[in-house]
Amino acid sequence: MIAKKLGSFRTYLAASKSYLEKHGRPERLEDLKNHYGVGFGEGTMQTHAVLGLFRHFHRENILFSSNSLYSIYRAIDNGLGIGMMPDIAAADFPDVEFILPEKHYLELEVWLVTHAEIQHNARIRALYDYLATSLSRRLQDVAASRAQ
Repeated sequence: MIAKKLGSFRTYLAASKSYLEKHGRPERLEDLKNHYGVGFGEGTMQTHAVLGLFRHFHRENILFSSNSLYSIYRAIDNGLGIGMMPDIAAADFPDVEFILPEKHYLELEVWLVTHAEIQHNARIRALYDYLATSLSRRLQDVAASRAQ
């Protein structure tokens, strides 16, 4: 196998501007009990950080859950509630803001992995190189905006 580390991303609490205008901005984790949540379905990766975070919401205030990350991001973007979103995805949702941005909940590394036979197949090598370049650039942009 050939593996290349491309970078990392972080996840944060996020909500749309329209949600925050309507319901207010939580200032502390304890404030989440007065807000609506967008959560992960049973089949989605459930880490201790995610499970611990969603304990701050009242169970009846979790209005939407899904195993599809894109569906969760769209629900957040459409103002349904507060949920977790990675900084690498947030660039695609300009109406979404991070809440309590000084606290991130997960930091995950991104690796590109393929079989060693890549050296003998020009098409696979071209795709590998394209993905490595474009994903690395996006992760670097996100890291740079995080540092500002």
